[in-house]
Amino acid sequence: MLNGKNSTEVYNLINKEKLDVVSKPIAESHGLPNECYISEEYTKIERKKLFEDKWVVVGVASSLPKIGDAKSFTLLNLPVIILRDKKNKIRVFHNVCSHRGYKIMQKPCKIKNVIRCPYHSWSYDTDGKLVATPHIGGMNKHDTDKFDKSINGLKEIRSYVWLDLIMINISNNEIAFEEYIKPLSDRWAEFWPDKDRKLISHSSDFGYFNLKAKCNWKFAIENYCESYHLPWVHPGLNSYSKIEDHYHIQGLPNRFAGQGTVVYNPRLKGKEKFPCFPNWPKDKEHIAEYVALFPNVMLGIHKDHYYAYWL
Repeated sequence: MLNGKNSTEVYNLINKEKLDVVSKPIAESHGLPNECYISEEYTKIERKKLFEDKWVVVGVASSLPKIGDAKSFTLLNLPVIILRDKKNKIRVFHNVCSHRGYKIMQKPCKIKNVIRCPYHSWSYDTDGKLVATPHIGGMNKHDTDKFDKSINGLKEIRSYVWLDLIMINISNNEIAFEEYIKPLSDRWAEFWPDKDRKLISHSSDFGYFNLKAKCNWKFAIENYCESYHLPWVHPGLNSYSKIEDHYHIQGLPNRFAGQGTVVYNPRLKGKEKFPCFPNWPKDKEHIAEYVALFPNVMLGIHKDHYYAYWL
């Protein structure tokens, strides 16, 4: 939905009529115009309005299982540090030293006491507090009353962990995540209560894989939200989960959308079979839902497993 400065910037790039038709009733509308997929200027607007202003996924909490575990991540050329602090809480910071802007963390590590910048050895604790500034007051004078360490720590990014996913809001412009996710969380409450959701974590060995796709990121999201392509792209899947077995899911505008199936029936036996969530309703055991939480994560829930893809 376009409004304010957001709409002005976009309409300066793309004809207003081309964009307005996207929001018309389905019989009259069509998809986004080509410029939304190929324009570098439009990509810059997306970065700000979607990836910086909205809640986005940057990883999973179970990948940092122990206090002091830390790693770096880059989201659209923005370097961040993800760590588990001494209180066992996941924290996210800009991966930039407050001194000269050097990238502090280059690879995953175990923080024993401090995060040390390799350039001038300024050091920070796991709360992001600046704790060491070598020779700042002259040789062997590591403190000075002319410099306030308390306001020069690492810049923290607002974060929240949900379903083991680490969500961040870079610009701090979005509503609280609990409120943001409530419509989807309430929808899925009929499948699994909070105590079942707390069982979720991603395996440290076979729980991850990476896919590289040479396409605009929106194609992945759009593909995930529909089942129209099943007969031709996934004929095997379509043999037991046909188009007519699916239904559409439309959440709040600009927040989530997707599809569901009413014939989920895993054909696994013995040790291959997954255990089911303890409180998944018996009358919904053949239902599974696949939702894109905009802008960058795709979720799947089933009676016996859950997964997430993120861009």
